Amino acid sequence: MDGPLLVVDVDAVTRNLHRVRAVAAGREVVPVLKGDAYGLGSAEIGRALAAAGSRRFWVETLEEGLSLRRSIDEGLSPRPRTTRPKRPGVAIGVLDGPAPGEVALFLEYDLDAAIGDAVQAGEWRSARGRRIPGCFLNVDTGFNRLGFRPEDSFFDDCGLLKSLKPRAWMTHLADGGAGYGSPRNREQGETIRSFAARMGQAFSGGLPLSLGLDGAIALRGEVDAEEVRTGAALFGVEVFPERLPLEGVVRLDAPVLRVIEVPKGARVGYGAGWEARRPSRVAVLGIGYAHGVPRSLADRGKVGFGPEGALPMAPVVGAISMELLACDVTDLPARETAPGTRGRLLDGVYGINELARDSGRLDTEILCALGRCPRIYRRSSL
Repeated sequence: MDGPLLVVDVDAVTRNLHRVRAVAAGREVVPVLKGDAYGLGSAEIGRALAAAGSRRFWVETLEEGLSLRRSIDEGLSPRPRTTRPKRPGVAIGVLDGPAPGEVALFLEYDLDAAIGDAVQAGEWRSARGRRIPGCFLNVDTGFNRLGFRPEDSFFDDCGLLKSLKPRAWMTHLADGGAGYGSPRNREQGETIRSFAARMGQAFSGGLPLSLGLDGAIALRGEVDAEEVRTGAALFGVEVFPERLPLEGVVRLDAPVLRVIEVPKGARVGYGAGWEARRPSRVAVLGIGYAHGVPRSLADRGKVGFGPEGALPMAPVVGAISMELLACDVTDLPARETAPGTRGRLLDGVYGINELARDSGRLDTEILCALGRCPRIYRRSSL
C-alpha cells in the first residue's frame, strides 16, 4: 500500500465489548454501528460482533439497517437469500424510525424501529395484521432531538400504545462524558424513571428500558435499564478510564514521500507557519485533511517511526494540507524516516484519545473522518 492505510483490529472491538459488558451490571449491551460503525466499516465489524455472540444492534438510518442486515445475513448464513429468509437470530434497530412509505422495508428485512412521533406511530400501525418486528417508543427526556415528550397526549391512549406492540421505552442521556456526575443526566434519569412508573398501568408489569450513553454504562445502579446502547467505547474511545479500560482499535500510517534538509530560519507549509530553530530534517508524508486528519494537529500532533514505542515521536510541523503532512524528524535515525518508510499517526502508544486531545477535536468525529482512508482488517487473536 503506497498511500495512507487504516488498520482496524476487529478482535479489539470484540474485546472492548466484553469489557463494557463486565461493568454493565448484567444489563444487555447492544452495539451501535451508526455512521458505518463510526467510519470503521459496519459490515466487517457487525459480522465479527455477531459471530462473537451479539444478537442485537442499533444503526441510525434505514439505509444503514438494510446494509447491516445483508452483511450479517451473508456472514452467518451462506445460503442464497429468498423472499422471506429465516433470520439468524440477530435483531437490528433503526434509531431514526420509519419515514412515510418505508414500513414495508422494515418488514421485509426484519428491522426494529424507534418510534418517536405520532406520524411514525401511524406508519407502524398501518402494518397491523402482518408479522411485524419490534418497535421501541423513544422518549426525549431532555436531549431535544428525536422522540416523544413525556407529557405528549399520545401516551393517554392505552389502546393505541398497545396496538404498536412496543418492546421497550428508550431514551438517550445528553452529557456523554459525565455519566451521573452531570446534573442534566441525573435529571433525565429521574424523568424516564417517573415516566415509566406512570406508564406502568398501560402494560402489565411495565416495559423494559433501553438507555443510550457510553459514559453511564460504567455507572451502576443509577437507572434500571435492561438494555444499554454503546458505540464509541467499542472503538477505544475513553469513557471512564479508571473504571472502564479500553483497547485501541485502529492503526493509521502513511508513506514518507520525501525528506528535506531545512536550514535554520527556513519556514514550512502554507502561511510559512513553522520556522526551523536549528538545521532540521523534515519528512513529508502522503496524508492530509482529505484523509480525515484534523488540520488542528499542526504543530501539536505526533508521528511515530520505526518499532512501535521504541523511538521518540516526531512533532507535526507547519500547516496540514489536503494530502500532505510534514514532521520534524531531526532527532530520529535517518534509516527509520527515509523515503519509502511509513510514519504512524495512530498506534497502540498514540491512539485516538491522544489524537483527540492534541487536535482539540471530538474523538468520534475524527474516527468518522478517517473512514475516508483505505481500510484493512486484522484479527489480533489469531
